[in-house]
Amino acid sequence: SDLEFDNSGKLYGIFPDDSWSSGLWSSGNFGASWEVEFWATGINCVGTDPMSSVFVGFGDEAFPPYEGVARWDSLNQNLHYMNNGLPNLNINQITYNPGMSAMALFCCTDTGVYINYDYVGIDEAIIEPSTMFKAWPNPACNEINISHGMEGDLILSIYTADGKMIDHIQHSNPEKELKYNCSMMEQGIYFIQLDNGMERHSLKWIKK
Repeated sequence: SDLEFDNSGKLYGIFPDDSWSSGLWSSGNFGASWEVEFWATGINCVGTDPMSSVFVGFGDEAFPPYEGVARWDSLNQNLHYMNNGLPNLNINQITYNPGMSAMALFCCTDTGVYINYDYVGIDEAIIEPSTMFKAWPNPACNEINISHGMEGDLILSIYTADGKMIDHIQHSNPEKELKYNCSMMEQGIYFIQLDNGMERHSLKWIKK
């Protein structure tokens, strides 16, 4: 997987391809422990710039809306896409050239290398990875309600903040609202993930 430090010393890494761990991860202790930033399949690379901005590049196998190059806003949990004028959205590498006088981000694709000189403050679109479904109450003590708009059979997975899967439930063509009993879980931060084989979405949830 791809690894990159930002200027603050925080380490970012990707779990590529399509698995239960696929997504962007970060570590504040040089890789001794990791926390997930967001879940997504098809991430090919990660890059940073001198302002500690974090960029991810997606490959052809990524599910919509994930594609091309995006800046990750960890504070607001948003992806800001930067694909305007980019003819090839299969991104193999993202890098910053400190020797250039202007801010320049290089995106390497199957058909060549493309440069973005004016990405600072310019965002093409904002995609929130967790807007495809909702969970409430949040925080919750005993039971959580999960609403979604996905079709077909679903797999509901629960992950700890460090990426360990603690539950995995299959639902055959379920209703648009599910219930999950969390009464026996320890207090802390968790991630709920829904997957129907065509798309996968997740959100952060707190057990109190």
